[in-house]
Amino acid sequence: MFLKKVLSRHSAENILSGKSSKKNILKKVELVYLPYYLFKILLSTERRERKEVCISADGISGNFSFFTAEKIDFTEKPEGDSFDFVISRKEAEKKALEEYRWLLIKHSFTKSRLPRLETISETSLIYYPYWVGYYERGGRYDFRALDGISGEFGGIRMREVFLSAFRQTARPGEDLSR
Repeated sequence: MFLKKVLSRHSAENILSGKSSKKNILKKVELVYLPYYLFKILLSTERRERKEVCISADGISGNFSFFTAEKIDFTEKPEGDSFDFVISRKEAEKKALEEYRWLLIKHSFTKSRLPRLETISETSLIYYPYWVGYYERGGRYDFRALDGISGEFGGIRMREVFLSAFRQTARPGEDLSR
């Protein structure tokens, strides 16, 4: 399932152009979709309260993030290109749970008890949209990734995910400077 992009090309170009300067020129903008695994996790507290949490791990590096599927539409045919899954569901689940456990431990220092992770009940495969701006600066090239839903720039972790994705799709002898 592909998430429909909310941010228009025009809006993405305006945001990405804001990062341009005389030395750093926006050359191209494209819509791409990154693969994600979604996991539903059931947590319980010492008071036997239960809470369901939806987390995700990208299908390239397995980086953890929270995910809210409310008010998000899906489509079968995206406008842009998509990257393939690189890591398995099991690898992604392991990495996401490890990061989530650390987050729970960190949070437990301000609370009395650590919630217990009971089950992982569901896994979905989705493709999440990003606008990528390619910049030229003095004969060198760079890029910035823009979340296709929120319009926010991805941080250093997303940069690593995109570099891995680009590396996975590059063919021998392909000119990556275009």
